[in-house]
Amino acid sequence: MNNNSDFDVVKEIFSWISIIVVAAVIALVLNLFIIANSRVPSASMENTIMTGDRVVGFRLTYLFRNRSVGIL
Repeated sequence: MNNNSDFDVVKEIFSWISIIVVAAVIALVLNLFIIANSRVPSASMENTIMTGDRVVGFRLTYLFRNRSVGIL
């Protein structure tokens, strides 16, 4: 019975580690290719966005429409 209990603990630990690794990979892929998370470094748009604010962008937008001057 003790051997079966050890196997269940090892299986449970492996399950948790695999879930954490998959979640980390998904977060990394989202951050690298889909979501642009950045901080505003200067005061160029200070009336609307303050220095130090966080801005989240969607990188897949340009797959659905063309870029043009003036689009932020």
